[in-house]
Amino acid sequence: MLFGPQATVPLMVLMEVGVVAQMVPVAWPKADLREIAALSIGCAIMLAVRGGDADRLDPNLVKKCIGLMTVFFVAMLWFGWRYRGPRTAVARVVVGGVSGFCNGLTSIGAPPVILYYVGSRAIDAMRANLIVYFSSITLVAVPSFFYFGLVSWETIGAAWC
Repeated sequence: MLFGPQATVPLMVLMEVGVVAQMVPVAWPKADLREIAALSIGCAIMLAVRGGDADRLDPNLVKKCIGLMTVFFVAMLWFGWRYRGPRTAVARVVVGGVSGFCNGLTSIGAPPVILYYVGSRAIDAMRANLIVYFSSITLVAVPSFFYFGLVSWETIGAAWC
């Protein structure tokens, strides 16, 4: 509400950098890097697509999308929805793409991947995969936001204050 959605999305991603840097060294050895690579490819493609026009969207529309996506994903978790389809590389690229689209539009890229992983493996492996995946999308998101001019010195200052 303070900065508007176009500044808030990159702001939220920038704020993740410090947290991610602390968590990745512990999670890395437990993570399935092949799975994360497929998720990251889909995410990178869709994040770049969303980042290119994020500043041209109506801020009120983006706020509504944030609210609707939040309610949608909470409802899916509440009702116990689980991904039961094949866990192929193509499925992971698609899930990563949905995550990248959501992340680029609303800075809420976690729910699609969490829903994909919930109930599929041991908690430690799932947590490690999520930590490493989110670190990888941060590495993709930050340069793309700079490239598309969505990050200003004001955004950087707000992220580190």
